[in-house]
Amino acid sequence: MSLGASAAGLAYGAVELHVISFETEHVPEGLLRALSERAAHGDVRILDLVLLDRPAEGAPRIRELEAGDDGCTHFALHARGLIAEDDLHELASCVPRGGAAAVVALEPIWAREFAEQIAIAGSVIVATVRIPAPAINAAVEIALED
Repeated sequence: MSLGASAAGLAYGAVELHVISFETEHVPEGLLRALSERAAHGDVRILDLVLLDRPAEGAPRIRELEAGDDGCTHFALHARGLIAEDDLHELASCVPRGGAAAVVALEPIWAREFAEQIAIAGSVIVATVRIPAPAINAAVEIALED
């Protein structure tokens, strides 16, 4: 997969940034497996993946994952360092003391082609709203009850 610009001048489509909190110091294996599977199937391109550790006392620790770390052997990071350190320090405040989190920047592959077609048509996305899975599942359940 090329990282260069497309005919519409876009090297990337929309990128999602996820902060995933967990109760251990290590990334749950299921999370890495899910990312690996989605990347292997060509559904997403994983751009950056960083671990945040927020000890009970003291400053958060930030660790950029390297190939082979914590099971990261099945996918490449296509834009390592994309998530800025200032942003990581701000995001660390979302993690409970004594907890940890993974911050992953990923590009849904369909988003690049979608963005290219919008640009080619001379159009512009003016808003995007992402509804978290628990919220949409609850909303659909309520809607189907009527």
